[in-house]
Amino acid sequence: MIFTTANKSVLKTIWIFVLCVVMLFSLCINANAARMKMVDGIMYKINAEGINEGKYTGWAKDSKHTYHFKDGVKQTGWAKINGNTYYFNRDGVKRTGWVAIWENKEVALTAYYFDENGVWDGNAAKPSDYYKPETLGDFLLDHYYPISGKYDVRHWNKRNFVEFTGIKTTIRILEKNADKKLIYDQREGDVTLVNTDIYRGDNDLFIRMIRERGELFFPGLHFSKDKAGNSYFYTNYYDFGVKLNDQNAFDSLLKYF
Repeated sequence: MIFTTANKSVLKTIWIFVLCVVMLFSLCINANAARMKMVDGIMYKINAEGINEGKYTGWAKDSKHTYHFKDGVKQTGWAKINGNTYYFNRDGVKRTGWVAIWENKEVALTAYYFDENGVWDGNAAKPSDYYKPETLGDFLLDHYYPISGKYDVRHWNKRNFVEFTGIKTTIRILEKNADKKLIYDQREGDVTLVNTDIYRGDNDLFIRMIRERGELFFPGLHFSKDKAGNSYFYTNYYDFGVKLNDQNAFDSLLKYF
């Protein structure tokens, strides 16, 4: 094609038009973002003139997760929205894939499956053997380890019931490895074949929450170290684990025993 002055003028006009569309789209996004404002834990809808139009009901997203607000409050637990059933964890995060849910304080954990949009198809709950979180972060979304509480702590087969003061360090270690994919042991019938990628040696720490005043029982957290100094996490409740990024993770917990 021979670019004449007329052609160049047309191309310039097209580029200006495209740039204006992109800028307008960007302004629309920023305007929408500005229409929601959190005040004292309540989400409000703010119009273009900055006037508060009341408590917000609808979906919201951050860089990682999706939430839903009803009358300004972030929803948690089971929720039916526009005819679909969703589940939001204790922080209001919309869950997808396999999710472990404690129905009440007397019933063991049950697993449900939610599609990529977070919609449950309404089928009967699957047994917990179907629960297959992909990452350590997925596991942490489903399980809660309170900072204050009584823990059954074991170290080198010694058992003590103590007020474990290292739980903050424990959770911080796990959160730093949230993106790591979990490694699963293999099973043959009722026999579990230990995966060699998850080290389970004698040099082992064991932290498990116990029932107290009707509180829930949570899967135990195991930490171990191999002869090369690598640190590992696993839980035999689900038969999965992961090699931790920080070689000093095991030793940082050892000081609490």
